[in-house]
Amino acid sequence: MKLFGWTKKEKAVSLLEEQLADLQNENDLLLDQVESLKLDREELEQERQLFQKRLLASQKEKRKEAFAAFFAGLALALVIATAVHGASWDWLLMLVPAAVMLAFVLKGENHD
Repeated sequence: MKLFGWTKKEKAVSLLEEQLADLQNENDLLLDQVESLKLDREELEQERQLFQKRLLASQKEKRKEAFAAFFAGLALALVIATAVHGASWDWLLMLVPAAVMLAFVLKGENHD
């Protein structure tokens, strides 16, 4: 009987050791998955920052283009208004090329 009881205890210990080994393997797999998710999160954070920089640059470019278009439109409106009243065109006609040059300069600044 003692021998029979001893083998039962040994089997129980062996079963517990197997369960412990399985749990350790599962724990290792879960730790690997967590590490992988951390790396994925870091990559996504870097991509998000890159997209934010691109968005900010795009918004700045649109503002510059809108300013240049407004200035060109204003210059053209002054030329037309002055033409209606028969005033001197010389200095007003210089505003249109200046507006076009400003548009090109502002457009060229975003090629950093």
